[in-house]
Amino acid sequence: MDNDRELRTAFRRALDDVLPPVPWLEAAVREDLHKRRTRRSVDGSSTKTRPTDTMLRHSIVQLAAGLLILVLAAAAVVTFLELRYPAPQSAPAGAPMNPPPSAPQGGPIPASLDGAWKQVADPTVVMILSGTDYSTAGPLGSGTGKVVVNGSEIDFYNGSLCGTLLPGGIGKYRWTISARLLMFSPLNSDPCPRAPYLADPKGWQRPP
Repeated sequence: MDNDRELRTAFRRALDDVLPPVPWLEAAVREDLHKRRTRRSVDGSSTKTRPTDTMLRHSIVQLAAGLLILVLAAAAVVTFLELRYPAPQSAPAGAPMNPPPSAPQGGPIPASLDGAWKQVADPTVVMILSGTDYSTAGPLGSGTGKVVVNGSEIDFYNGSLCGTLLPGGIGKYRWTISARLLMFSPLNSDPCPRAPYLADPKGWQRPP
């Protein structure tokens, strides 16, 4: 250590003897060193912050990508639901609504009418009443339809041999049973071919 210090001192003295005195050099060197240190510290701090900035930007990009995926997935789900379950179309404002045709008022066939009946004038014509249905068989062929009873009124409609569905094709009759004989009296103009058979003046009776 002492030898190194002696060599440095001797070297400085030799330079002082050879070089002319330059009083501004020391100040210039110090200023340059200060600038270098300041620059290094700034560069070092910026270098340290760059990875943080990069990580922050990367996180922001990942978050934006995730949000975009969620938005696209939500849009796909909404589109799927709209296609799978379309919303019912509402009628335009002011457009008239056509209610479905209603059946005649009444209930099922009572026990006194339930079962098979034969026409007295032509025993080959048979009619069966059951619940809210009726069926007929005869020279005009076999057919079925609907029937309701409201007290002494019986209404036939939607007959297959008639070919006319609600709200048309309704035949209204008043029924009575006397001495085991079933009679039908027309209450309207029945547009179906069952009218002549139902309203036959000889009536209907149970098969033996």
